[in-house]
Amino acid sequence: MKKTKKKMDRSLPGTVKGQNKKQRTFKTMRRLFAAAGILVLCSGIFCAVCGCRKSDPKYSLPEREIKYFPADYEENIFENTAYMSSDRQLLFGSQSGASYVERRFDLDTEREEAAEDAGFFIDYFQCLIHGEYEKIPDFFTDGFFETPPHFTMQMIHEMSVKWHSEGTETVNGVETNVINYSVSYAIYKNNGTWRTGVGNDEIRPQIYQVIRDDAGSLRIWRIMDVFVDET
Repeated sequence: MKKTKKKMDRSLPGTVKGQNKKQRTFKTMRRLFAAAGILVLCSGIFCAVCGCRKSDPKYSLPEREIKYFPADYEENIFENTAYMSSDRQLLFGSQSGASYVERRFDLDTEREEAAEDAGFFIDYFQCLIHGEYEKIPDFFTDGFFETPPHFTMQMIHEMSVKWHSEGTETVNGVETNVINYSVSYAIYKNNGTWRTGVGNDEIRPQIYQVIRDDAGSLRIWRIMDVFVDET
């Protein structure tokens, strides 16, 4: 009889005992904390995959203690034997229908064999490598730079550009198709004139969001750092 009465007390409004009220309140709070924990975990995973900070290449990562090499605007990096012996090819991954294809390109000899998207990134890296700072705004949408950085020749290697995803974003008030690429590269003896936040030969991937301008040409609209938990 005692067990039956307890069941009835919990099921009828106004007859639950004070002890049962505390138990139900405790269980409810436990469920709320568990749900909040799941939300935090999911948001962390999203940040890790998609990147959570909008940035430009000049200020691409939070401040860290990094020692940059002296900037030498007269240096010809193609005379540096250590750099020239590194991997200077571009690994490019593209999505074609249901197929994902990767190919390596020699920047100097295989530009003509590249499709439009791969060719865009080949030209982009060549611009950085040759220190052609006056041309770099041509690869970005209008207004991306307040002042384009005056950078030296960049000893870039270990280049990788892989199709990540595709969707729509509101760009200047217009729904625009955006292609997201996962981009990574290392800079030998990085002097910080192009990209800060990364040390010598350090690779920190970013998400490049690419759109077409009014003329139909590819342009980099936004760069996002991929969040890396270093704790």
